[in-house]
Amino acid sequence: MAKHKVGFIGVGDMGKPMARGLIEKGIDTIVYDIRKEPLKELETLGAKVAGSAKEIGSLCDIMITMVVDIAQIEAVFLGSDGALTSAKEGAIIVVMSTVDPFFCRKLAKIAAEKRIGFLDAPVSGGQKGAEAHSLSIMVGGEKHLFDECKSIFEAMGKNIFYVGEVGTGQAIKIANNSIVHAFLIGTAGGIALAAAAGVKVERFLEIIQTTTARNWVAQNWEYWSKKGKPEGKASLYITWKDIMHARDLAKAYGLSLPSVEAAAKLDLAKLIEYADQLQPKTFNAK
Repeated sequence: MAKHKVGFIGVGDMGKPMARGLIEKGIDTIVYDIRKEPLKELETLGAKVAGSAKEIGSLCDIMITMVVDIAQIEAVFLGSDGALTSAKEGAIIVVMSTVDPFFCRKLAKIAAEKRIGFLDAPVSGGQKGAEAHSLSIMVGGEKHLFDECKSIFEAMGKNIFYVGEVGTGQAIKIANNSIVHAFLIGTAGGIALAAAAGVKVERFLEIIQTTTARNWVAQNWEYWSKKGKPEGKASLYITWKDIMHARDLAKAYGLSLPSVEAAAKLDLAKLIEYADQLQPKTFNAK
């Protein structure tokens, strides 16, 4: 297989350990982010640091993004200093953020006009999975492009799935997240009921790990709660963004999905804050 030079744009909580996985596998990796701290850390591990997304485009034949949302992806690729302004014919874009599959198809079409390939490859497993390089990665796009990038994905994840045309990876990730959101609503409600009956939240969460209510949200409640920490706002924004993608995707396909519609109507910050601040009460239900 050809030896690739990989550009990785967006090295935050998820992107930094994913990029580290590439470096540890000996893959020639160039990183870029607007924040300098994670770049310095990755540089000490062996990565090269680019000064812009445009520089990534000029140097790399595979360009990975792990940024937050569509606006950031557009800036990374389509902005005046974006990677597509300098990308070489035959390069491949890999969008690993969770975004609208229809946007991915739009970006893939723009890339194709420049003879640049495109894969959407969202991930599941959270920060713990990124740190352990055990992510599940769902990839949509042309099969030969997937085959060319498979070793790249294997450096970051454990479960690699090729699922079909551009956008199908995103559709699966959004569908997956819609289930997680249902768990979030149910877990927060369960915490409220248990606390109202006099049960400590920690004890309730411990118990349901042994019952039929066991779920990823309950196992990782600290990710959602954050108890007012600044990073909690970022978690909530990403969750809200993903809920909106699920709502819009269901609407595009003419589906009425009660769990998705319920999640879209919730004020997540208030829901989680309420569950966090509950104090066990004396059991006095009639």
